Amino acid sequence: MAKKIGITKFAAAICAVFTALILSGCGGGSGNTVLESPGLALSTTASNTVTIDLGASAAYTVNGGGGGSKFTSYTATSSNIKIATAVVDGTKLTISGISLGAVTVTVSDSKGASVQIGVTIGTSASAAALYTTAPSAVTIAPGSAPVYAIAGGTEPYTVTSSDTSVASVTVNQRTLVVTGVAPGSAKVVIFDATGASTTISTTISSAKVVTPLYTTAQNAITIAPGATPSYTIAGGAAPYTATSSNSGVSTVSVSGGTLTIGGVVSGTSTIAIFDSLGSSTKVVVTVGATGTALYTTAPSPLTVGVGATTYQYSIAGGFGPYIANSSNVSVAMVSLNGSTFAITGVTPGVANIVLHDSTGGTVTIALTIGSGTTPTTIAPVYTTAQNAITIAAGATPTYTVGGGIAPYTVSSGNVSVVTAALSGNTLSVAGVSGGTATVTVRDYSGTTSAIAVTVGSSTALYTTAPSTVTIGVGSAPTYTIAGGAIPYNAVSSNTGVATVALAGSAMTITGIASGTAQIAVHDVTGALVTITVTVP
Repeated sequence: MAKKIGITKFAAAICAVFTALILSGCGGGSGNTVLESPGLALSTTASNTVTIDLGASAAYTVNGGGGGSKFTSYTATSSNIKIATAVVDGTKLTISGISLGAVTVTVSDSKGASVQIGVTIGTSASAAALYTTAPSAVTIAPGSAPVYAIAGGTEPYTVTSSDTSVASVTVNQRTLVVTGVAPGSAKVVIFDATGASTTISTTISSAKVVTPLYTTAQNAITIAPGATPSYTIAGGAAPYTATSSNSGVSTVSVSGGTLTIGGVVSGTSTIAIFDSLGSSTKVVVTVGATGTALYTTAPSPLTVGVGATTYQYSIAGGFGPYIANSSNVSVAMVSLNGSTFAITGVTPGVANIVLHDSTGGTVTIALTIGSGTTPTTIAPVYTTAQNAITIAAGATPTYTVGGGIAPYTVSSGNVSVVTAALSGNTLSVAGVSGGTATVTVRDYSGTTSAIAVTVGSSTALYTTAPSTVTIGVGSAPTYTIAGGAIPYNAVSSNTGVATVALAGSAMTITGIASGTAQIAVHDVTGALVTITVTVP
């Protein structure tokens, strides 16, 4: 009986070993158990650093490890699987390139030993050495922020400054911006994903910024609720930012060198504009109908017949919204619709129509309701100007006003673009600066006639650049913008291929990297010219 038991135990031991050998051949790519010669250190056939093309895979062999055991298993991990993955199948290590960059692949055995491989994922195009269009030594003024291109090497790029109190730096994909902060010297170093670097010796001169921060908006402006006029920010040191002291009254946004102010409700707020050095300028914004006191086109005293309803009178000036009340609704009633109102006679007698604005300003109309009737037919007011006109900045054409009921009044929707004045029946429209505005003529009854005015050149917007242009990487040809209405604006559809910079009417296009981009040139009226740029 004892002999049978011994044979059974021996058979069980043989089965256990056989089963272990069978299982050692199983498992996934994260690590398999293999039979190894004990005593060999963990190693791979990969070098300490390897470079793999984007989208390609490389295979290596893992050897040794296991702490002297005959059986061991291997695992492999990547420090960033978005750049490269690493998988072990038995003793085969496979590393695959997912995106450009650098990672560390760690191969470990089941006893905790590990080896590391520095992996760079690049492309065949990245064989070019890292470089920038900036010279090796530059001198810039405090507040200036020249822009350069970075190319070659392996993306992504990073950049550092040895002294950010002298020069600050930013990088956006392949675009480098060096901003002068204060006089002194600093080293600007650009790195690619492999650690390759290039250095720019930067000197910030003691010269001050020639042009201080400014905006084309006047120090104090008045806009209507819902209006969104735009102005230019320039000087100082870009980028620019802006804040509103009361966003419930007016909002503000900045896009490059364009400042847009939005009227919300009647009131006053202050727009503060800042450059990157902390310099600031302010614009006081009044949101209301006009900058004048509250008034109405209705006369005082006024007589209205019983049962008659007057034609529409206007309320203007002050700060909307407006309120209209009758002191005696049994004698007269008043109905208000925005900035116009009508009076209806109920019974003979007297009453006051009191108009209010949102600041408490009032205007009173002394009203008598008689037994007669009030005429309601009026001819529409008109001008000899066309519905839409274009005038040059500095020009002051005149037109005639007629129809309606005199006297007339006139207003401009944007006095920074165009002003308007009346002398009797003569209307004068004066161009101030490039842009568009609506000039509105009102008669005594509140009837209006509107003129859409564009201030700018009678010549259509154009540039000296051809519609399609080919430039090399680092090339920066300059062209002229003319016609249309200043100020101009220009943007690139792909700043990784080509950037564009404006200095007044001079436009500079810089080739950054191979590809195609569209340069859109606008004037202040929205006119557009498009240039297709190819960088070979």
